[in-house]
Amino acid sequence: MTASPHIAASRRRRSGPRTLAVGIALALGLALAPLAGPAPAAGAGGWSRLSATGGGYPRMSNIDEPTLGRLGAGLQVVWPVQTSPSTTEYQTAIVSAAGQTTLGATAILSGWADLIADPRLITVGGVQFLAFSGLRSTDSTDPYATGAEYFATSADGRAWELGAGSLSESTSAYADYGNDAVDNAGTPVWVGNPGTVTGIRWQSGTTPAIPSPAGAGGSISLAGCCGYNAAAARDNATGAVFAAFYSNSSDPAEQGIQAGQILPSPAALTRAPGSVTNTGTGADSLSPDQRIAMVSRPGGGVLVAYKVGYPTTSRIRVWLVGTSRQFDLPGSSGAGRIAMAAEPGGQVWVAWIAGSRLKAARINASGVVPRSTITWTGPPGASTLWKIGASSGALKRLDVVVTASGAGGGINVWHRQATRR
Repeated sequence: MTASPHIAASRRRRSGPRTLAVGIALALGLALAPLAGPAPAAGAGGWSRLSATGGGYPRMSNIDEPTLGRLGAGLQVVWPVQTSPSTTEYQTAIVSAAGQTTLGATAILSGWADLIADPRLITVGGVQFLAFSGLRSTDSTDPYATGAEYFATSADGRAWELGAGSLSESTSAYADYGNDAVDNAGTPVWVGNPGTVTGIRWQSGTTPAIPSPAGAGGSISLAGCCGYNAAAARDNATGAVFAAFYSNSSDPAEQGIQAGQILPSPAALTRAPGSVTNTGTGADSLSPDQRIAMVSRPGGGVLVAYKVGYPTTSRIRVWLVGTSRQFDLPGSSGAGRIAMAAEPGGQVWVAWIAGSRLKAARINASGVVPRSTITWTGPPGASTLWKIGASSGALKRLDVVVTASGAGGGINVWHRQATRR
C-alpha cells in the first residue's frame, strides 16, 4: 500500500439510478488535521455536532449515510462530503468512550471525482478498514476509476492508506444501491447491490487486481428487479456469514426483506416475516431507506430489524434469521430509519427515527428489556432527520449518530450517547 495522508483526488451521486418504489402494489407477493470551519459544538440535550458543513460547500446530501466503527474503547464515524461541484471526500471524527469528541471533522480520503454515499467502516485484525467505491478520476488508466469496490486501512483511525487491490469483480459498485462489509475472523467480506445487478454480490477477502478477477466473488440474482440496502453479519457461534437486502421485485416471492447465508456456502433466501403487507389489491412493502439493521448476537445468531405495515410503519419487528423466533417492539409505530448495535455483554440495542424524535430500546433474546426504551428530541435546530447509525462499546451504553437538516438548509452529522443502569 502507498501511504497518503490525503489519499489523492472527490464527490459522487449514484449514476443512472433505478426507480425505487418504496411501496409498490404487486400481485404477490487522509488528512491529519481537523478541517477549517466551525468547530464541532455540544448541543442541547447531549447532542454534539461532528461535521462542519453548511448550506454551500462543503455540504452533505440527505442520502449520505455515516458509518460507525469501534476504535478501541472509543468510536470512529466516517461520512461523505461534497467539497465542490466536481470533488468529494470522506471525513471522520473520533469520539471517546465518555462521549467526548477527540478528533473533529478531518478529511481521510479527498479529491475524488465520485464517492458512494454509504461507505462501511469495520475493524479487521485490529486495523480500521473502510470499504467503499467511487471514481478517483476520469482517467481510463487510473485503477481507482474502474468503479470497483476499494478499501483503505488505518492503524489509528487518523493516518490512512489506500488499499492496493479490490473487494469486487463488479465495476458498477460506484453506482451502488447498497454497500456493507463484515469481519469474518480476520478476513473482510464485502456485500453490495452494484448498479448493474438485480440482487446482491459478495466477495471474501481482497485481491491484488482492480477489479478482482472473474469468479472471485458470489452473487444471488432476482428474477425481477431490484435489490437495495445490502447488509451483512457473521454468526458468532457458527462462523457463517449472512446477508440481507430489500427487494421491490416484480416476482411476488422475492419482494420484501430477503436474508440468508452466503458463506461458507450460499443457501436459499428467506423473506423476513411481515416485511410484505397484503393490502387486498396486491402486496406492498416499506423500504428501509438505509442499510438494513442487521447485527450478530454475541451469543450466536443474526438479528434483523425492519418495518412492518403499509403505507406507514405499524411496528418494528426483530427476527432471528433462519428461525421462527421474532418479536415486535412496543411504541415503534411510525418508525422510519432503523439501526442496531450489539453490546459486548450479549444484549442488543435497536434505535430508530420517529418523525422529529429518536428512540432506542435495549433487547434480549426474548424481547425488550423492561424500562430500557429511551426517547430523545432531535439535535438543536434540526428540521428533518435523515439517517441513523448505532454502535455499542460497553455494557448498557449506546452511541447514536444521525444526519439532520438544520438552519440554513445544511445537513450535518450529530452524535449522542445513552446509558442504562
